[in-house]
Amino acid sequence: MASSSSLRTAGLLLGIALGGFIDGILFHQVLQWHHLLSAVDDPAVQDIRVQIFADGAFHVLMYALAVAGLAMLWRARGPFGERGGGALPWAWLVLGFGAWHVADVVLFHWVLRLHHVRMDAAQPIAWDIGVALIGVAILLLGWRLLRSVPHFGGGGQGSRAALSIAVLAAGIVAALPMRNAGDDVLVVFAPSTRPASAWDALARANARVGWVDASGTVWAVRLPRREQADALYGAGAWWVGTSRIAAGCLGWSRVR
Repeated sequence: MASSSSLRTAGLLLGIALGGFIDGILFHQVLQWHHLLSAVDDPAVQDIRVQIFADGAFHVLMYALAVAGLAMLWRARGPFGERGGGALPWAWLVLGFGAWHVADVVLFHWVLRLHHVRMDAAQPIAWDIGVALIGVAILLLGWRLLRSVPHFGGGGQGSRAALSIAVLAAGIVAALPMRNAGDDVLVVFAPSTRPASAWDALARANARVGWVDASGTVWAVRLPRREQADALYGAGAWWVGTSRIAAGCLGWSRVR
């Protein structure tokens, strides 16, 4: 009984983490529709550095949930030898995945009002409702799978490995640089860096500036060669990134 409970918890955690990864890949990376705190009106929160930090903290949380779920999954040995044991965590993963989309909309979009699915939409609530309905449909699918678990055979070890690979693959993709971001990067200089010094460093790297924040320490630029990022670090840059978080911020913040 305890092992079955562990499988349920592991599946839920992995489903929630997978939902967070997909949210980041699709809405932050590919479509670039929002930050975690895009709808917060506080000028301090709208600072791009705060937005980056909040997005980063969210994604770290998703990785933590994934690690916890995988640890529980591999500790639960007994149920995998039972009938339907291999299907049980998959059913709960689907339930967790659907629950994430519903909870994300209800909690983050409507209760806390942190962001909407598509911030630039004429009717953002309609997009929120659409995602919530998709989540409900996934929940129903998960419930149906859960009821069908006793009818599945064994194959627990292979199922556990396949589930782990699926979650790890999503986590790896979420952390990879965007292939369609070209050479666009976000450069964050130390707070003590003078804007003129940052400009000089970017000029020496032949960077084309697309946007700079009011402090002169955060720049969205295009580098002709990625190896020139090393020179920026030598000039006082704290971070030069083309990861999902950086590219999402660049796409949202760039002057159009």
